[in-house]
Amino acid sequence: MGHTEYAPNLFLVAHDSFTGRMEVSRELVLCGLVASEVAHLIVERRLGLADDRIVVPTSGAAPVDSADPAGREVDDYVVTSVRQQSSSHTVRVWAESLGEVLYGLIADDLVEQGIVRRERRRLVTRRGADRFPAVDLLRASGPRLRLDSMVREPSTFTLAGAVNVGLLGALGIERLLETELTKEFLDELNHNLPSQLQMLMAGAAAAAAAVSLTVRR
Repeated sequence: MGHTEYAPNLFLVAHDSFTGRMEVSRELVLCGLVASEVAHLIVERRLGLADDRIVVPTSGAAPVDSADPAGREVDDYVVTSVRQQSSSHTVRVWAESLGEVLYGLIADDLVEQGIVRRERRRLVTRRGADRFPAVDLLRASGPRLRLDSMVREPSTFTLAGAVNVGLLGALGIERLLETELTKEFLDELNHNLPSQLQMLMAGAAAAAAAVSLTVRR
């Protein structure tokens, strides 16, 4: 399953299709995007986790030609960023260092595809956060509708859907879906993920907890 089903879908879920506003804190969205992208690369065997740190496997899958050039660019950028580090880092560290760049790359691609448009906002003293209202409402709202449908009918879950629903729970932003997500449901969902993705969920939850602590202070 391709790159689009992971971080770009999470981006669309995190933004209101009509107003284009981000519906939860930016820090949590950035963490979610990085974790979802890393999940995709774990599935592709281009990244992995050693303890709680993201690493490049010594014998990972080689990149393949993709019909999604923008997705390939994002994938290669993240893998190269991890490979170039002399030491490995946690999900939280990568969310802080890659989050804004990843957000921008995904936003640009969704605009280029005609799914959303960019509305630049300027406040009195500074530039405000851009908004991304839907151009194609069906495609922009589709990821949220599909995740809600999977939650209601768990037998229909795809791996990418399970990852993104699990991340919403790990980050404490499950309210982005209309269907209630109980702790028991999320625990069972996580239990059925591959072990590497379970570790990734734990890393995302730890990063979210650190974000919340920083905000409270």
